[in-house]
Amino acid sequence: MKNLLLGAFLLGTITMIGSCNTKKGRGSETENSTSEDSISKGLVVTLEGVFPTNDTYQLFYSNDDKFAEEKSIKIPVFGQSVIQKVVFELPADSKPQNLRLDYGVNADQKFISIKNVEFLYKENKLVASNTDFYGKFFVNGQGTTYNVTKLTIDFNINSDGVYDPFAISTAELKKGLNKIYSETKEK
Repeated sequence: MKNLLLGAFLLGTITMIGSCNTKKGRGSETENSTSEDSISKGLVVTLEGVFPTNDTYQLFYSNDDKFAEEKSIKIPVFGQSVIQKVVFELPADSKPQNLRLDYGVNADQKFISIKNVEFLYKENKLVASNTDFYGKFFVNGQGTTYNVTKLTIDFNINSDGVYDPFAISTAELKKGLNKIYSETKEK
């Protein structure tokens, strides 16, 4: 009887932990999301790469050149030496023209390696490889350098002694975003 109660308790605990482990908009997502799910979201930006240090990334979005906290999303990033995804889900009614990606505030973070970045709006997507991400779609805002040899984005303290690495979207990315917005069938 004691073993039966212990088994039921363990099974209930495992079930409860498993059901509480779903975090919307964070961490990794499966490739098989339903089209209904992708249609109900706004722009979804997914960074895929190696992020070796714990930090919090922040994506600002706007339709002009001004960025504000109210129009930003913060995502905790748990440092790992393997490829992972960082997913930013923007509100359904937003079609931003400009993006600013802040790579966090942890000065112990020295570099990241981006495999690719995906911009998904409804059923349309734009995918950029590592080399297109830095230079073609995003440029150095401050505190970052692209290391061509290692294919990493290296972080450093700026001339004022402040650690605040970020990147700003380019006109090329704006064209790509407008293309996926215009190709979307409004329902």
